[in-house]
Amino acid sequence: MKYNLGSFSAALVFIALIATPANGQSRRRFHFDESSVNELALCLAGDFSESAPLADTPANVPRPDSKPVLIPEDMAAGLLIHKVDPEYPRLAKAARISGIVTLKATISKTGEILDLHVVCGPAILQAPSLKAIREWKYRPYLLRGEPVEVETTIRVTFALGGKKKLPFSKDSCPVE
Repeated sequence: MKYNLGSFSAALVFIALIATPANGQSRRRFHFDESSVNELALCLAGDFSESAPLADTPANVPRPDSKPVLIPEDMAAGLLIHKVDPEYPRLAKAARISGIVTLKATISKTGEILDLHVVCGPAILQAPSLKAIREWKYRPYLLRGEPVEVETTIRVTFALGGKKKLPFSKDSCPVE
């Protein structure tokens, strides 16, 4: 197997350049002679094959067939196409219980809720939140033009009092 040491040398020099601090603090000087660079390149080349296909995407971008992609709550809200509001339990209203229920959801490639579990929130408000959100539908999230599963946070707020805002129950999720 033949290796192109020039390519490895160039890559190592590039790595050395990007590893040098640009903010002027304790600038490091790197010195490479050709033989030490070629030795290091041979060590790095151990498992590389000339016939290996080149990557068409950066390594940190998830593949469409990998685990669910984590997306922010507001991005998921923008994909929501069918929302069912949870029913406020009569017992919770009578007891003046309000608060936020935070849930983690996995949304399928077709926009259906696959997995849903409560992270925190008043116990009496959790079941209505789960029931309503299981009926929600989303537009598929596209990665490189292909739909992928996503994971997101969903917050459901139960508030009493219309204009007069009452404090949330003590077992509500903390607001970030």
